[in-house]
Amino acid sequence: MQFEQVSNLVSDVPFMAPENGRMIYDFIRNSGVKECLELGIGHGVGSCYMGAALQETGGHLTTVDRFSARDRKPNVEDLLKKTGLESVVSPKYVVNSYTWQLLELIEEHTEGGVCRPYLDFCFIDGAHLFEPDACAFFLADKLLKPGAWLLFDDMFWTLGSSEFCEEEWVKQLTPAERDSPHISKVFDCLVRQHPEYGDFRVVGQWAWARKRGGDASAAGVLDAIGVNESFKGYLKRYLRPWYRKAKRWAGRH
Repeated sequence: MQFEQVSNLVSDVPFMAPENGRMIYDFIRNSGVKECLELGIGHGVGSCYMGAALQETGGHLTTVDRFSARDRKPNVEDLLKKTGLESVVSPKYVVNSYTWQLLELIEEHTEGGVCRPYLDFCFIDGAHLFEPDACAFFLADKLLKPGAWLLFDDMFWTLGSSEFCEEEWVKQLTPAERDSPHISKVFDCLVRQHPEYGDFRVVGQWAWARKRGGDASAAGVLDAIGVNESFKGYLKRYLRPWYRKAKRWAGRH
């Protein structure tokens, strides 16, 4: 399915903007990835962009979220039906966390006491909190083949600047836990420092990494599709948290 076709059907639904949809669509079309995993569904817009590209390349996407994701309007199943991508994308639902689904996938692909990696690409866009996503990284690593790609969303998102800031559980956190971007901590302290990862790239709120090994020519795929942060993206990345805080402050006065 061509990008323009899927974009026309889902671009008015949150949360993935068309420019990011284009980036991930082109990445899948150009990188040759086939077996993909998405952690965090939202409404399923990203699932559709990835599914459209995988329909062209003969790949498949498994996407995981809590059962509550089904309550969204529209939900991923609605969008998959609308785009005709049901055969390419398989939603899976869990009660608490996708880390348990990752555990089950590790067990499913374990032979003789060793996990046999099978994933070409994993997109982590769910909890945005240190504990579940730090765990998700190490679990996903066991499933990622040499040369596979990893992508995190919301690198600079914080609880203190989010819609959750007034919730009691957030108020009980330390200032560092509220105001630090948890995904940046995962990426900088775990992914970047892991000896098996390289080809790091931060573009807006997205952070890319590639597991070492595999086809060496694949390392240049992000340059080939123009994955470089624009000045506009730079400003958006740094100003968005301040804009959110100012908007909430204005709403109280």
